[in-house]
Amino acid sequence: MVISWLLHCLPESLTAMLTVALLRSFAGGAHCTSPARCTIVTAFTFSLLGLAADRLEAWQPLNLRLYILSTTLVTLSAVLLKAPVDSPAKPILTQQHRRFLRRLSLLTVAALAVLQLIFLTNAASGEIIIATGLGMLWEALILTGPGHGLMSLLDHLLKKGGVA
Repeated sequence: MVISWLLHCLPESLTAMLTVALLRSFAGGAHCTSPARCTIVTAFTFSLLGLAADRLEAWQPLNLRLYILSTTLVTLSAVLLKAPVDSPAKPILTQQHRRFLRRLSLLTVAALAVLQLIFLTNAASGEIIIATGLGMLWEALILTGPGHGLMSLLDHLLKKGGVA
């Protein structure tokens, strides 16, 4: 959060982080192999997402309705195809539980989209709407093979750099 504060994008970073936390609790996703490396990846990822939300909001041609629709469709697709993603530390043991988590993931994506639309109709900050969408897209990415590869690469680089 200090990094986000220094970059003047703390509300946006917190919004993206909350979005991912809500969705990840049901959908799962790629993990680092140590808490220290996870902390570092999280700090930089959400600071960058917050900074991106801040910068994208200044981009006047950005149509927020189209943005909400696009990010929602991408995230729904990833959730339908991949969620829930379990881990060796927390395996999903039954198909019934897997279906339950997938439904909760889909409902969460829908709720986030509705929340964005409510923000839009109430003239809320565009940065918050964009940060929510970026959080959804990050979660969609870490459900996929390329997202797992990216997380594995970051984990490997940090481990090689001496982060326990």
